[in-house]
Amino acid sequence: MKIGIRMAMLLLFLAAAGQVKSQQVEYHYLETQDSIKVEYRWTRANLLNRNSDAVLYLQFTNMNPHSVAITYSVGFYRDQQLFLASADNEVCLKPGQRRRGSRTDMRFSAEGINMSMIEENWFSWDIFEFDVEEAVCE
Repeated sequence: MKIGIRMAMLLLFLAAAGQVKSQQVEYHYLETQDSIKVEYRWTRANLLNRNSDAVLYLQFTNMNPHSVAITYSVGFYRDQQLFLASADNEVCLKPGQRRRGSRTDMRFSAEGINMSMIEENWFSWDIFEFDVEEAVCE
């Protein structure tokens, strides 16, 4: 009996974990600028806490035939007024290369803003600096 209950709980946990994982990797197309495809996704900082801060993940794909260095900044706005801005960020991409997420510093926390707030009319975000230059990536 205990083994059956444990097995059922394990299966439920694995199904839920698989569903969360599949939701985590879905990026939405934003734009293509200077042959760099820009995509994004939103998630919670703490997946178990519905009221935790919203986190923006970016994904860049280099569609150029050469390597590029991208310098960019992200801004969060309340009623069209900038209230939170990232520092300048830089990423170097080889032809066809894609970078995304926290391992490449492409994760931005909207402190004090939760997932329900990002749908409100007063909230917006953008990449307010986006410079692309040909470069040599190591």
